[in-house]
Amino acid sequence: VTQADDFVPVSAHLSSVEGYKIALEELRKRYDDNVHEKEDEMEGLEKNVSHLSERVEVLEEDKSLLVGQVKGLKTALERAQHSATRHKREAAQLTQRVNTLKVSLAQAINIAEQSTLHKLELAEISDLQEKQKRSHQRLNTDTKVKEVKKIAKRKAEILR
Repeated sequence: VTQADDFVPVSAHLSSVEGYKIALEELRKRYDDNVHEKEDEMEGLEKNVSHLSERVEVLEEDKSLLVGQVKGLKTALERAQHSATRHKREAAQLTQRVNTLKVSLAQAINIAEQSTLHKLELAEISDLQEKQKRSHQRLNTDTKVKEVKKIAKRKAEILR
């Protein structure tokens, strides 16, 4: 084995080591690039998380406001329902009162009509009595006139 023979494997070994160095440098470069990409990606994700956290806070505040509004609306609805129930009850009472007044009015009208009819009947009776009285007076007058005529006729006969 000569020195030249020893040099070839060492030379081959050095070439191989040089290749490993280049490959290692490439891997380091890719690693650094990946690390920078991941750092940028993480920075973007952190910004998104920060933005989303702010958005969650705003939504929580909105939720609190809406919960308060819902409670207020529920209270208003309950009041409106109680008021509607009271108004229905009052309307039923008023309807009952109106119906009672209608019945009373109908009774009063009926009584007034009967009273008016009774007065008319009494007036008719009074008129009939007045007519009978006049008729009787006329009859009496006619009878007296006839008697006076008879007397006058007798006197005339006697005087002749």
